[in-house]
Amino acid sequence: VGALVNRHSGGGAGGRGLECLQERLGGGAVFDLGSVRPEEALRALVGPPAPGAPCCCPRLLRPLVVFVCGGDGTWNWVVGALEGLRLGDDGAGCCSGFPQDPDCAWSRVVLVPIPLGTGNDASGSLGWGRSWPGTSTLLRYVEATLHARGTQVVPAPSPPPSYCSTSSSSSGEEEAEQMGWRGGTWESSSPHSGGSSPTSHLERNYVRMDTWRVGLSKGCFDDGGPLEGGVGRRQQQLTMCNYFSVGVDGEASRRFNKSRSRRSSILARAATPFGNKAAYAALGGALLFKGAHSLDKRLLSVEIDGQAVELPAKTKAVLVLNLPSYADGTAPWPTAEAPALRRSGFRPGAIDDGCVEVVALLSLLAVPTMKLMRSGGGWVKSLGQGSRVALHFAPEPPSHRKKTVLSTQVDGEPFRFESVGERIEIGPSLGVNTCFGPRRGSLFQGPPAQSARAS
Repeated sequence: VGALVNRHSGGGAGGRGLECLQERLGGGAVFDLGSVRPEEALRALVGPPAPGAPCCCPRLLRPLVVFVCGGDGTWNWVVGALEGLRLGDDGAGCCSGFPQDPDCAWSRVVLVPIPLGTGNDASGSLGWGRSWPGTSTLLRYVEATLHARGTQVVPAPSPPPSYCSTSSSSSGEEEAEQMGWRGGTWESSSPHSGGSSPTSHLERNYVRMDTWRVGLSKGCFDDGGPLEGGVGRRQQQLTMCNYFSVGVDGEASRRFNKSRSRRSSILARAATPFGNKAAYAALGGALLFKGAHSLDKRLLSVEIDGQAVELPAKTKAVLVLNLPSYADGTAPWPTAEAPALRRSGFRPGAIDDGCVEVVALLSLLAVPTMKLMRSGGGWVKSLGQGSRVALHFAPEPPSHRKKTVLSTQVDGEPFRFESVGERIEIGPSLGVNTCFGPRRGSLFQGPPAQSARAS
């Protein structure tokens, strides 16, 4: 068991969680992502390759559970780092059995999101809560994992620290039983839980979550990039875990991120998730009056598995969803019981079905409407499902007065791109092992992630 912590997330909660986990698991198993890159931390947790091994890939006898404490951006960062380690330096794979080698250490790493950010869609839909659980609850998760059958412990953990320990009246085995681990299987107490799916070499409590590659033919850049006279970092490949979007919600995310970066470092680190949500709502609300451009004349077509789909008039944003949860717990894709889903012939979304769901937002008001009414109020249209999505943008600007630089976001992290002649393609990547938590489907946690191979 190990942990990667973004200590600057969640105000002071990240720092408290880091200290508590270091006391419990030891400094060699807990890393501060403010000072260590996730690739380096994962290498340290897994250890060096065994002497005489046929490849440079380390070996693990059992799954290694790594708690990722941060927001959705931190989750994306760590998942992308793990995929990079699996791909290897040349992109051909870290070992001869890539990508199906059950003995490969990187295939046995299980990432578990612990919420410290603003939206926390990954942790909320997977069942690990939508807000910081506190050090006591976090330690209960750790104790349950330490005493589950088949979990790798690297290195040997220390006894629980007195200042953040839970009740000492029960043993670790009893704590594991209380948290739902029975014989290596997480049994969620949620009535909405669909169970979890088995994999070839992991215990039944783990599920293989799809991940996706977002490719831009000309690339995107961080805010303040070359088209704004800045020195933004240009990228052509991005990793997507939760969702991808282009349009007005990406612009709202960009404005929020820019506002946060302008604060002094002390204020930025002291910002709370509630304060961030209030700031996000205010900046997004301003787009209702100015800046909410439609995609009509910029986005020529949307293709799902090679088939063009009709884009509704005055579409403000296009969402590509891997998780059912978007923008702090809203559910743009209809639930399994929704009549619209049955009429259209679509199926419920799942995190391990090899498909994404594509949705059009016709107004920025769709987000608060979904939050309050559990429906889009006519401002959300389901476009389709598939394993590959392509967005084709107009080769010429719509007019000399129309802006051509658009905003996009991947798991809540904003980017900008020059839309003229751009082609964005989304396809499957390697996937990541994760685990359903005890709060999946509970009240106020947002739509629960489902497994297509639930037992």
